[in-house]
Parts: sequence; C-alpha cells; structure tokens
Amino acid sequence: MAGPKSRSGRPWGAPRDHQRNRSSTTPSLAIPVPDEDKTIVAPTPIPREGHLPSLPSTPPHLSGVMYATARRFALEAQGGAPPRTALPVATVVLVCTALEAFVNEEIELDAASDAMTAASGGMAPAPAGRLRAKVEEKNLPLRQTWRKYLWLHGKLFDEKKEPYLAFDRLVELRNLVVQRSARAYSSTGFPKEAQAVRGRFEFTPPQRAAGDPWEQQVLNVHCARWACNTTVAIRAEHFRRLGRPDPGGWEPIGDT
Repeated sequence: MAGPKSRSGRPWGAPRDHQRNRSSTTPSLAIPVPDEDKTIVAPTPIPREGHLPSLPSTPPHLSGVMYATARRFALEAQGGAPPRTALPVATVVLVCTALEAFVNEEIELDAASDAMTAASGGMAPAPAGRLRAKVEEKNLPLRQTWRKYLWLHGKLFDEKKEPYLAFDRLVELRNLVVQRSARAYSSTGFPKEAQAVRGRFEFTPPQRAAGDPWEQQVLNVHCARWACNTTVAIRAEHFRRLGRPDPGGWEPIGDT
C-alpha cells in the first residue's frame, strides 16, 4: 500500500529534486515542513546595539587604544625615564600608527553604512568600499589615504596651513625613524626631515663639543609631547572639515 503523499505528489520524507545530491552534512538555517512545499527560515538573531548583521563588522576603535598608549609613553618620558630617546621614538611611531588605524576605521564605518543602505534596498554608490579595497590592495600611505577619504565627502585639508603642516612634518619624522636608509642630511648635519621640525619644539642641546647624534637632540620629551598634540589636532580638524562633532577621547598633553 502506497503511503501518503504531499501536495506536490512526493511521498512523505522524499527529498526534493534540488536536495537529492546535497550532502547531509551541509549546514542550513532552513527547516523543511513536510506538509507544505515551502520552508520556515530561522530568524536572524537580533544584533546588539552598534553591530550590523551580515555586513562588515563595526571595527573596534583600536586607534584610541594606540593613541592612549603613545600618550602614556610621552608622559613617562616627562618623568625622565631612561633611555632618553626610547619613549619619544615609541611615541612618534605609535601616534602615526594610531592615525592610520583611525582613518581605516572611518573608511570601514562608511563602507558598512553603504552596505546597510544597499541591503535595505536603497541606492548606495559604495565609494568607501572601493576605497577600502584600494587601500588594502595598494597599501596606500597614510596621507594619501586620508586625502582620498575626505575627497569622497567633498572635503579637503588645507595643506598649506596648520594643523596639516605639523601633521605632514610628523609623518616625515616617523618615516625617517623607521626608514633610515632613505634619509638625506642637510647642511647642518641633520636629516632634512629632522631639520624640518626645528622650531616646533625644543631640541636637546648637544652635550659634546663635536655634537650629539640628531636622534638625541630631536627625539626628546618635547618631541613626544608635540607628536601627541599634533595627532589630537589633525584628528579634530578631520571632524571639523566633515562637519561632524568631535567625539573626543584623545587628550592632548599640556606644557609642563
């Protein structure tokens, strides 16, 4: 005696045509309903506040953690912790890394917003997603990435005024520290990138008649404080250019 059949004429439990060759181990959120030729789909979990389902994850703001660490190094340098160049060097390198992470976070947040708009049926040009892919593919340097990001919003830094000028000198100094083979010395015996920050903070007077290495004169407690304050200023300028409120959290270092 033939068993009962579903509305589609299949015996109960018989696989649908599109399921016959599917592995039984294939995970699925779809739950088959035997008496109807349709499925019940398990609901998408409700996301926690600030998270987007099935879209690029909202990045943790690690840039703020990086900056806070750099600021702590700068404050420790004010206490005279030896060796005297180690903490300023760490500060200069880390604030630039924090700024790079900050810009990438901004791009990622915009890309997630574009994806959310597209997922809801809206029209989104998704320029941030394309910029993110370009940054990842070509490893764009910090200044170029930041300029492109602002350009997407119809904004630009004024590169002939502060705080961009200080930011530009900071990045050059950072590059000098980590790309030593690229340095070129000025007539004073200083690398041109180090000479370019003269007057922005106090250099350490040489202790020897023959003069100290430029690192000991430039990479000091004053340099670390300047690096932090320049970082805070250019980030604040970013929000000002975009017409967005500065969320804060990146504190400058006052004079001591």
